[in-house]
Formats: sequence, C-alpha cells, structure tokens
Amino acid sequence: LIVSDLTVAPSDAWLNAGIKERKGKILRAVEQLFYCQEWCPSKEFSTRVTLQMPKLRLEAYYGHLYATVSTFSLDHVSDMPYSSLCSVPRSSPSFSPAYNGNKVKIENLQEQLRDKDKQLTNLKDRVKSLQTDSSNTDTALATLEEALSEKERIIERLKEQRERDDRERIEEIESFKKENKDLKEKVNALQAELTEKESSLIDLKEHASSLASAGLKRDSKLKALEIAIEQKKEECSKLEAQLQKAHEAEEEARKNPEFADRLKQLDKEAAYYREECGKTQAEVDRLLEILKEVENEKNDKDKKIAELESETDFSHQRIFYYGTISFTNKDGKLINKNHF
Repeated sequence: LIVSDLTVAPSDAWLNAGIKERKGKILRAVEQLFYCQEWCPSKEFSTRVTLQMPKLRLEAYYGHLYATVSTFSLDHVSDMPYSSLCSVPRSSPSFSPAYNGNKVKIENLQEQLRDKDKQLTNLKDRVKSLQTDSSNTDTALATLEEALSEKERIIERLKEQRERDDRERIEEIESFKKENKDLKEKVNALQAELTEKESSLIDLKEHASSLASAGLKRDSKLKALEIAIEQKKEECSKLEAQLQKAHEAEEEARKNPEFADRLKQLDKEAAYYREECGKTQAEVDRLLEILKEVENEKNDKDKKIAELESETDFSHQRIFYYGTISFTNKDGKLINKNHF
C-alpha cells in the first residue's frame, strides 16, 4: 500500500485539534478500508487521501485506472495495528453500509458538538478577557474622570486668581493715573510760578541794569565832583595864599593907609571863597552818602537776583523731575512706581 498524496482541507476545528496527532489514525483508516473492501495490500495501489472536516475521502487507483472512492468518519477508525487488521477474515468486513452511515452521522454530530463546545469555550474565554478589559477600561475611565475634575478645579482656581490679579492691576493703574494727574497739575502750577518768577527776575535785571547805569552816572558825577573838589582845594590853597598875602598886606596897610580898601575887598573875597568851599565840601559829603546808599542797594539787588536765579534753577529741576515721570505706557501697563 502506497499513500502517495495526503491533502488536508483548512478547517478551524481540525487545525485546533492538531493534524499531526491524527496522522497515524488516517493511515490506519486507509489500511482498514482496503482490508474491508477485500483488496490485497500486496498489489500496487496508488491512493489519494483528502481530509475534509471531519471526513476522510479516499481515492484508490490501480495503475492508471480509477478504482473506488470512499468517505467515512475518522472516529470509526480503529487504533489496532496493521497486523491485527490483517488477521480479520476477509469475507466478514468490520463495517456494514447501514451501520456505517448511522455511525458516521452520529459521530459527525458529536464532532460538530465538540467543535461547538470548543467554540463556546473560546467565546467564554474571550468574554472573560473582554470583561477584564472592560473593568480595566472602567477603572481607567474613572481615573481619567477624576483627573479631569481635578483639572477643572485647577482651571477654576486659576480663573479666579486671574480675575483677582486683573482687578488689582486695574485698581493700581487707576491709582497711578490719578497720581499722574496730580503731578501734572503740580507741574503746571510750578511752570506758572516759574514764569512769574522769570518775569520778576527780568524786571529785577532791568532795574539792576538801570541802577547800574545810574551808578555809573553817579560814579562819573562823583569823579567830576572830586575833580571839582580838587579844583576847589587848589582854589582854597590859592585863597589861603592870597589870604596870607592879605594878612601881610593888612599888616603893611596898617602901616600904610592906602591899602585899607584893598584889604577889605580881599577879606570879602576870602569869606566868599570859604563859604563856597564849605558848600562844596557839604555837596561832596552828600554825594558820598548817596554813593554808599547806591552801593548798598546794588548789593541787595545782587543778592536778590542770586536768590531768584537759584530758585529758578531749583524750579527748573523740579519741573524736569516731575515732567520725566511716567507711570503707564500707551497700553496701560505699569512702567515705574518707585519714584516717590
């Protein structure tokens, strides 16, 4: 007996059962089939065995001639060895056609039932795995929901914090705007005060220049008076010399009556010149007093001008300081709040 071709049709049930474990059973089925049909195993037969769930299809050839086709269930195949099968009488086959048919149907149904049981077991295992996956999914879903609720609480807290920060920033901006407005008013007041002081300073400078010009005039007049005094002194010296000469002449006149009238005239001239000299000295003293007063007034004006200039510089500095302070930019954002 030569088994030249063994073909297995794909089937989940038979593949799960294991084709390799049924190989010996298939070969014994072929031997038993040949024995039951009273074929001589010694003759050269060519066979082709096809496994179709769950039956065995056997095609036998003698040479190139088609011999027979048999189909039966593998569950009817005996597990006895080939020698035991050969000892069975050839005239009494192991299987009758009617018994074979019913047996095949029952075994087919049993095989299908076992396949269904296996499928049911597989489905139960799959359901269990799905239930496990579902429980794991529910746990993960609960964890995700809890994390999501925590995230929502965090978002709410952050929103509240942002609203508080916005309110505080708006209040701070309003406060700085008000303070900036007050500072602008102060700057305007200081500018008005500075303008007024600058105008008064200009007036004082004009007055000082007029005083200076008056002082120059008085200086020139004083110099002229000094020159006149010098001249008067020279004249007084001359008059004294003349007076001395007059005294001498008087002495001589006493001795000589012709000079009496001349002496009287000289006395009158000397008295006149003395009076003029006294007036000139009084005028010089008065001018000196006026000069001292002018110098004192000039010094006072210079001090006042210096004070006004220092106040003007200080006002300029304050205006520059207040004018350069900026609390907010055009977007309303805080720039600097530590100037005061």
